[in-house]
Parts: sequence; structure tokens; C-alpha cells
Amino acid sequence: MARKGAEIATSLRAPLRPSLRDVARRAGVSTGCASNVLNRRRPQDDEIGRRVLAAAEALGYRADAMAANLRRATSRLVGVVLPDFQNPFFGALLSALEREAARTGHRITAASTHDDPEAERREILALMDWRLAGLIVVPAASSQALDGLGLPVVVADRTGGTARHRRGGGRWAGRGGRGDPAPGRSGP
Repeated sequence: MARKGAEIATSLRAPLRPSLRDVARRAGVSTGCASNVLNRRRPQDDEIGRRVLAAAEALGYRADAMAANLRRATSRLVGVVLPDFQNPFFGALLSALEREAARTGHRITAASTHDDPEAERREILALMDWRLAGLIVVPAASSQALDGLGLPVVVADRTGGTARHRRGGGRWAGRGGRGDPAPGRSGP
């Protein structure tokens, strides 16, 4: 009886993803060389680069974003917390943020708070578990709770203006999410 359950569980598992090692083996190069080609640290248009790209394509290789995040100790994920996705303004804002994030190699994950400060707190804490590269928030109430999160924060207050202590996050956003948000400081 237990064996039948194990067989069912095995059949439901997703097929194993091809690894970087599989790509390197198929291309006849080292894992480091394959990594350098796939991460554009080595030319892709020479004979070795073409072999690595062909092997990756043939195997259906996709980089493991989770593994890269662990190596970097951060992600390319930007959290966006908005009061209401159904509001056309916030929908347009989210769309623009997604386009800009894609342009800079980032991805967006978004949460709606329905203008509830407690829901906002829960959503921000949940997003923080993903080691965000940054956070963009239109707060339901005071934005003071966002101080000291340890990552770049851009607060789009409804009243307009930017608080002086958030300049680091503003600079970071202005650079498309690239670089240190506030050189010489540990937080935003």
C-alpha cells in the first residue's frame, strides 16, 4: 500500500530542471565557463559561446533565480504595496513600475492593502521574507513604520513631496534600482 502512494507521489513531481552542470557537460566546457557565457561575462558569439547557448537551448535550461538570490543575499525582486489595485491610478502606476523594473532586470511583486494599515504591515512583512532589492509603498497611514527596514524604500505619499530621510530610496529609484541607495549608510 505504501509503495503505491510513493509511486503516485513520484509521478506527480515536476521533471528535474537541467542544471548548469548539464549544460556545461553537453557543451564540453567547464561549469564556470558555461556560467560566464550564460551570465554574459564571456562572449556569446564565439565558438564556445555558441556551443553553450545551443546546449542550454537544447536542454531547456533556465537559470535558477532562487540560487542566484542566495549567492547575492538579495533578489532582483521589488515589492510594491498599494492601497487598491482596482483604482485606475494605482493600476497605471503598477504597470509603469513593471515596465521600468523589466528594463533594469528586476521583477515586481505587488500587494494590495485595501487602505488598511494592519494589512499593509502584514504585506510588508511577508514581502520582506523574499529579500527584496527594494520596496515601493503608497502607505495607508503614516509612513514612519517603514523606517529602518534595511532596504531601499520609496514612499509615494498621497500628499506629495518626499521626506528628507528617504532621499536614499529616491536616488535609488531614480537610478532605476541600480547601485547603493545611500552610499556610506546602512539603510535607506
